[in-house]
Amino acid sequence: MAATRMDSFSARRNALRLSLLGLLSGCSMLPEVSSPGARRDIASVDELARIQPTRFSLAAPGDALPPGWESYVLVRSKKPTLYDLIAHRNETVLRARAIEHAATGLFCRLNGRVQRSPVSVGWSWNVSGVAPQSDVSDTWADDSPGRLILAFDGDVAEFGFKDRLFFEQVRVFTGIDLPYATLIYVWDPRLPVGSVVTVPQTTRIRYLVVESGEQSVGRWASYRRDVQADYRLAFGVPPAGLLAVGVMTDSDDIGQSVETLYGDISLGWTADR
Repeated sequence: MAATRMDSFSARRNALRLSLLGLLSGCSMLPEVSSPGARRDIASVDELARIQPTRFSLAAPGDALPPGWESYVLVRSKKPTLYDLIAHRNETVLRARAIEHAATGLFCRLNGRVQRSPVSVGWSWNVSGVAPQSDVSDTWADDSPGRLILAFDGDVAEFGFKDRLFFEQVRVFTGIDLPYATLIYVWDPRLPVGSVVTVPQTTRIRYLVVESGEQSVGRWASYRRDVQADYRLAFGVPPAGLLAVGVMTDSDDIGQSVETLYGDISLGWTADR
């Protein structure tokens, strides 16, 4: 009887671990960032300009990633997505190649804590294809050719039991302390633009669909988003501060290879400032 109970406990523990790792491989969460208040607020346009993520276009094709950009791996058993800098239409862009089952990303910590609102973020991407079976609302099928990731500061003491448990599980299994909140702009084959998806395991990671279907495949698509408005849409409250940005192209669930080109990512003020 004791052995049966132990076997049952082990099975539940392994199922939980697999569920967690499946989520981590697809949700593109950024590595540990600072605690609330640890970074100074940005108080002027000049200061905002100084904390921009380093532009891909400033590098030469074939160079290592621009200063400040780092790779991150949450599930080491997954194949890495391959990132490099290439020339495209006389400009250097970031190329992401997720070959078969691949899932890693890149991130850039900001040099200041961007809290003053309203902040905007702009970027562009060009994807080679979309896996029609993928669905960001499904933990086990949430491949996406394009993700722009924003990590936010905040007080984790506010968390309820479910979020505290999830963050602790991530810390135990990966050694990473997640940011207070993660908002991910994503391309999904079926969900309509404007859809907000909360991952099942935690309320602190949410997708916002900015591109849907295959109409824009093979073309450059550009975006400029009001970060505060989108955070309010996703989480229902204003953000505490933006700490890092990231990108990710993955194919680990469906296994359909995809190549995505990313243009520069820029922060600014929205027009109504």
